[in-house]
Amino acid sequence: MSPVTPKKFNSFQNVYPLLGNVTMNDSSADIHAHPYPFTSGRTNKKRKQSDNEQPIAGHYDESPLLQQTSNDTNTQTKSTSTNIPSTKVTDEAKRYAESRYPFPPFILHFTRPKINDKAIIDELLNYCKISYSFDLELAGFRSSSIISNDNECNLLVFVKNSISFSFLYLDITWPDKLGGDIFTIDRKPAIPTQLALIITNVSYKTNLNEFENDLKVRYENIAGVTRLKNKNHFDTKLVKVEFSSSKTRDNILINGSIMVNYIKYDVKEFLSVATILICSNCMGLGHFRKQCKQSDSTCKVCGEHYQDLNKHCRSGAAKCIHCGGDHNSNDMKCKVIKQYRADLTKVLLSAPSRTFNKYLNSWSDFPPLPQPIKTNFNKNNLPTGDASGIMSKLDLILNSMNNINNIIGDLKQRTEQIEVWLNDK
Repeated sequence: MSPVTPKKFNSFQNVYPLLGNVTMNDSSADIHAHPYPFTSGRTNKKRKQSDNEQPIAGHYDESPLLQQTSNDTNTQTKSTSTNIPSTKVTDEAKRYAESRYPFPPFILHFTRPKINDKAIIDELLNYCKISYSFDLELAGFRSSSIISNDNECNLLVFVKNSISFSFLYLDITWPDKLGGDIFTIDRKPAIPTQLALIITNVSYKTNLNEFENDLKVRYENIAGVTRLKNKNHFDTKLVKVEFSSSKTRDNILINGSIMVNYIKYDVKEFLSVATILICSNCMGLGHFRKQCKQSDSTCKVCGEHYQDLNKHCRSGAAKCIHCGGDHNSNDMKCKVIKQYRADLTKVLLSAPSRTFNKYLNSWSDFPPLPQPIKTNFNKNNLPTGDASGIMSKLDLILNSMNNINNIIGDLKQRTEQIEVWLNDK
């Protein structure tokens, strides 16, 4: 059965293509999507600093192995599946990484198996408009019963920008009922990368607790402070700061620096890693389930093929189909998946344009430049075409000098005559 994927609205504005760091399979059963256009610290002194401690887009949370040894390549071929698709970065994988919802959803939990999600969203928009005079902008919504009981249902609300996310995360007081049904929000979503930044060159000797306390005193709406680690799980000089409001973060990024404990640090934008497309049928990378050529389903735990996974007993040991390791085949700690994510990130960052603008420039919009004129030079390295002009200017200068000399001679003669007249008296 082909999955029903949620529809999205118009192209996201000001959204970076590398969205989210959550691994998602392409199958999503029991999901109903609705298109709805809305207007409204440790110290490591002796360790040599490496180059990967500088902010690299898409490699902050979990630095992937950019270089694999020959042994890693060999282990990739040792798999229980003989039809594992190639790990080449496909167009489907790039589109999947660029088209995910940019912000994690707000999950509203209802104690009913079915809800009128459209009416609930309309009431939520009106509530924000009337009570807070705020035009909430949503990118989409969908109902889901995957992680709930049979007589319960969840409504996933996706916001469109960081301002709407901050409003639902921090400012709003949720009503008791929506659509006539009581709901709860078990936990708030994680802070997205659009509300985080990186502080560079933070010393290993810096106490992170004191660092965080001083940040919260100087700046508002700070949700968390974390020192990042490299691929070997060593501390780096990069500190990630999460904000619950976009205004404070944007002001700091515009300024380009931040003051902590009377020390000025440079700041940079935080970019998350790319989302990986994993087939839910064969656990292969880079294609959807409906494009999979494998007839049987592959167990993500043991890696064996079965016609019906529901009848499969998963009591065996875990074995990855990609590297043969003792973990699930869709585990993000797999070195093959890490390498694939690194390759995908490089491809997305190396694209000439990462915007959603589809306008193509026309040559008629840019008139051609005039053709260059070739200039010949004589033996004196002077342009031959301008020789006559230069000589005429020199003649004018000489004539002016002669006139000045004549005037000086006349003045000298008159001066001598005056002196003779004075002496005679």
